[in-house]
Amino acid sequence: LAFARTSSGGWQIFAGTSTKLYRFQSNAWVDYTRVSGGDYTVPVDDYWSFTQFGSKLIAVNIADDPQVIDVDTGATAFSALGGTPPRARYVTVVGDFVVLASLSTGDRTLRNSAINDSAGWTVGTNLCDEQEFPDGGRITGLAGGENGYVVQEKSIRRMIFQPGSDIAFRYERVEAEHGAAAGYSLASTANSI
Repeated sequence: LAFARTSSGGWQIFAGTSTKLYRFQSNAWVDYTRVSGGDYTVPVDDYWSFTQFGSKLIAVNIADDPQVIDVDTGATAFSALGGTPPRARYVTVVGDFVVLASLSTGDRTLRNSAINDSAGWTVGTNLCDEQEFPDGGRITGLAGGENGYVVQEKSIRRMIFQPGSDIAFRYERVEAEHGAAAGYSLASTANSI
């Protein structure tokens, strides 16, 4: 499930299943699955991950291209996120960047979008970058905010924005022996994970 806030202050509720995305409206779940591409193919034991970036709600799962819906426009279906974002298990927002992690190309890899651009996914352009961690195991969760946290099986790293640098983030290990063994088990509230 995910909640998205509209610019006018209202709330919308969305949910994902192994094959569909839905919006709850008028006391019923309404199908908001993409028009082009058909049903989704979320693997067994995998789930959807959601984040809101401005008026856009972004939804990802490891088997399908990232999806987006603008909650202010009255859109009635999700569509592919712009640019060429990689498929990922987790998504969050860190400062002015969308971050995708545990990519289909590597479960120890993450990529941040271009600054203030959820459709900018070309590495090396407008601070879009990709990082593969050499240790710590697979990424099992993300927490966003002004600083982000990347949680791996046996490591926790803080993402720190570097203004004025040609690389958006530096990664600082804050825990070397502990992390989260199970994927999708991370919860973040206020300043805690």
